[in-house]
This record gives sequence, structure tokens and C-alpha cells, in this order.
Amino acid sequence: RARRLAHFIRREEILSLTGEAKRGRELFLKGSGLQCVNCHRIQGVGGQVGPDLSQIAKENKPEEILESLIEPSRKIDEKFQTRVLYLDSGKVLTGIVTKQTKKEVFLSLLKDGKSAVLRVPTDEIDEILPQAKSLMPEGLLKNLTAQQAADLIAFLSSLK
Repeated sequence: RARRLAHFIRREEILSLTGEAKRGRELFLKGSGLQCVNCHRIQGVGGQVGPDLSQIAKENKPEEILESLIEPSRKIDEKFQTRVLYLDSGKVLTGIVTKQTKKEVFLSLLKDGKSAVLRVPTDEIDEILPQAKSLMPEGLLKNLTAQQAADLIAFLSSLK
């Protein structure tokens, strides 16, 4: 049985392995535990809740990519900061505000495991509060082996 990373992720171990981008792409697109593709888009494929990763390696080194997978809340681009919308009805919505007009707020979120965009009339919103925690959950790598994590990093590092 393969040894999973669990909560003891050794960054140096993962970065020292030679990853295979093709296997990493499969993990990204079809990895049952990861579900990266539900939120992130690569080359026109995937969700739109999180950042488009088609050129992630243009400005990020492999160690920075790994760090963002391990600690997604450490560094959040303001455009992708999670917001909580408190509605007059008492309903609470959490997602990424992708557009805001005088009449509507467009909120990207996960609904039934897929990315969706809700249009919320501004006159129904009581308050909008930014959150310090990323919408991307922590612990995504825990069910991977070190080699699988290296493969995923190799794939993401190939996107320039």
C-alpha cells in the first residue's frame, strides 16, 4: 500500500522527486480527492471559482506552487478573496465576487461540486464581509503520495 502524505507533508521530499507532468495533469483533471478542475481553469477547461492556472508557472516557482497547495490561505490574490454575503432574508452566501454593479453582485461559488455564478440583487444584501481564509480547502494533498504531489507540481510548473 502506498504511503500517503496525510498531515506530515515534507516539502523538501516532494520537491526532490522528479515529477511527471502527464500524470500530474490526470490528477488535476480527474483526481477524485483533489477536484482541482471544479474551481480552476486550465487552457479553457475547468471551473471559474478560483484563478485560471493556465500560466501559473510564468510567475511562480515549483516551491511557491507547492506552498499554495499546502497553505492556500497564506497568500490570496484580492480578486479571489472569499466574501460572505448576508442577505436581508437571513440567508448567507459564501464565494468570490466576480463583478459588482449598482444593481447586482455576481458571486462565484461551488454548488453541488461544480462552479456556479449567482446574481444577487444589491437591494437584498445586508452586508458583504471579506474573509481571511481561502475558499480553497487545506489538506488537499493529504491523500496523495509524495510522488503524486511531485507529479501535480510538475504539471502546474509546466504551465507557462
